[in-house]
Amino acid sequence: PLFRGFKLRELKNILGLSIGKGIFEEIISGIKTYIRCIPILFVGISITMLLIKVFGTVPEHPIIYQFENKAISQLIKWAFIACIFAPITEELIFRGLFYHYFRQKYAFWISTFTISFIFALIHPQGIIAVPAIMAISITLSIMRELRISIIASISGHMFNNTLITGFMIIMF
Repeated sequence: PLFRGFKLRELKNILGLSIGKGIFEEIISGIKTYIRCIPILFVGISITMLLIKVFGTVPEHPIIYQFENKAISQLIKWAFIACIFAPITEELIFRGLFYHYFRQKYAFWISTFTISFIFALIHPQGIIAVPAIMAISITLSIMRELRISIIASISGHMFNNTLITGFMIIMF
């Protein structure tokens, strides 16, 4: 974008790269909003569970195999990727760039569902997991809509991935 003539300040605004009401406030807001959106997550997970029952296929993410019988250094590496790197990268792309673009042209729900569907499709869990992943993405888009900054959606995404990664580490 900078090579296409965007000024750095404009790019930061598009991506939501501001501290909003303060970094700590944005982080807490992300976690609180995630918890408040548990009913949305419940609906998405319930639809996915219904699809599992109907089709008999269980969605899985390839990263789970990275947690089997691995050294602590490998666990730390994959946990870093899942809990820090992926949320930052995905939020910059989806709630930063894509959300800003769609939101300028369409209403909140159209933007949110479109981006959430695309977000769910790029994840390797398969089509059966799309409702559950869309629910997470909808939650993150709500955070983006409510806040000036994407720090809240990044922290909500990190919180989500940390919960899931923590359960995987405990299971393995």
